[in-house]
Amino acid sequence: MSGKDGFNFSLLIARIANVKDYLSQRQKPIGLVLLGLIIISGGIWGALNYKKNPEIKIVEKTDQHQETVSQDENQTSNKIIVDVSGAVKNPDVYSLDENSRIQDALDQAGGLSEEADLDLISKNINFAEKIFDGQKIYFTKKSADNSQNPNQESFSQTETAPSKISLNKASYEQLDSLPGIGEKRAKAIIDNRPYQALEDLITRKIIPSSVFEKIKEQIIL
Repeated sequence: MSGKDGFNFSLLIARIANVKDYLSQRQKPIGLVLLGLIIISGGIWGALNYKKNPEIKIVEKTDQHQETVSQDENQTSNKIIVDVSGAVKNPDVYSLDENSRIQDALDQAGGLSEEADLDLISKNINFAEKIFDGQKIYFTKKSADNSQNPNQESFSQTETAPSKISLNKASYEQLDSLPGIGEKRAKAIIDNRPYQALEDLITRKIIPSSVFEKIKEQIIL
């Protein structure tokens, strides 16, 4: 059949029928192709999500690690270092908790040794006093003369030894009279009481070593 302009409708209908048959025959392969595309898309989506999850876990572990490091730093910062020397069994530098007392430092050093001057220590050291970082704690030893003949030493000191100035008890005027001290350093000595050792004047940077050498024979705790 032909139209007025010579177009063949019969041929068009035949071609449409051929296309329909072709699509009908190819319907199953096309379905398989679509199914394959869906599976591949699902696999890609799953792989992308799998990569994201480990990153989240790593961040969590990093946070936990930072928290642990922070706790360790806090624990470290709560420690102080002190130097325990003199009449103790194990003189050394020790690490203690920041709220420790002189008694705790003495326990770490094994307690007092046999050469400890118990009378002088009991009078001048407060075992309940808190210690601070960098502190030097000195426990006085018996002098050689005193350990051999205590009575003779006591008599000798009473008769001939000049009176010494106490760092913990002396007045402002007494401290000011010491060579190299003066008004400013006398006030600093009073402000930094009490002292456990004469050397505290140096370790606490109250006076220089040169001045300490001048007055060390004239002072006591």
